Amino acid sequence: MAKKIKEDRKSFFAYVRSKSKTNVKVGSVIDNRGQVVSDANEKVELLNDFFWSVFTKEDNTEFPAPDNCFDDDQQDRLLDIAIEPETIEAKLRNLKPDKVAGDDNMSPRLLKSISSEIAVPVAIIFRKSLDTGCVPGDWRTANITPLFKKVKGCQVENYHPVSLTSQICKVVESLLRDELVYHLEKHNLINNSQYGFRKGYSCATNLLTFLETATACVDDKLNVDTIYLDLAKAFDKVSIND
Repeated sequence: MAKKIKEDRKSFFAYVRSKSKTNVKVGSVIDNRGQVVSDANEKVELLNDFFWSVFTKEDNTEFPAPDNCFDDDQQDRLLDIAIEPETIEAKLRNLKPDKVAGDDNMSPRLLKSISSEIAVPVAIIFRKSLDTGCVPGDWRTANITPLFKKVKGCQVENYHPVSLTSQICKVVESLLRDELVYHLEKHNLINNSQYGFRKGYSCATNLLTFLETATACVDDKLNVDTIYLDLAKAFDKVSIND
C-alpha cells in the first residue's frame, strides 16, 4: 500500500485509520437543556439546527452599483464562456480518484475512467444550464459532514459543516472560475493587494510584502499601526436565501 500510495491513497489512509485509537466520529453532544444526547438521529437534528443558525441572510436590495470599467463596446465584457468537451474531459481526467463522491454517488475514480464518454453530455448539460439559468438538482445538493474543530467535542458549536458536493459540479465550477479569473486579470480588474485565491499569491507572499513594508518603516523611524481581523465561523456563514 505504501508503494501504491500515489495511485490509491484511500486504501492506505483507511488502513492507518483502522490502526488508530482516536475516534474521529461525532460522539455524544449536549443539547440546549444540558442533556447528553447519544442517539444518532437526535445528534443530526442538533447539528443541523446549529449549522442553520449561523447562516446569514443578506439584503440584496442594498448592493451598491459597480463602477463601469468598460466603454460602450461589448467586446471586452465577459458575456459568455466557451464550453468545449475537450476541456471538460481534461478536467475529469485530472480528478483525484481518492476524493469522496457527492450526493449523486458519482465517484471521481469512475468519472475519471469514463471521462471521454461523458465529456459531451456534461458539456451539453452545462451549456443548457448557462442558457436557462437553471442548475441541475444533483449539482445543488450535498452531503454535510460535521468536522470537529475545538477541544470540547460535546458542544455542537465546536463542529463546522463540510459540504461534499457533486464532482461533476466541481468540474463545472472550475471552468467558470478559470474564465472569470482570466477575464479579471486580463483587464487588470483585481487589485494587487488581493492575495487570496489567486495563482502565484498566498499567505506567505502576503506576509513577505507586509514585512518588507513594515521593515522599511522601522528603518525610516516611522510608526507602523496594524489591525488584525478574524471573522468567527467565516466559512460557515453562507448567505442563504429562502
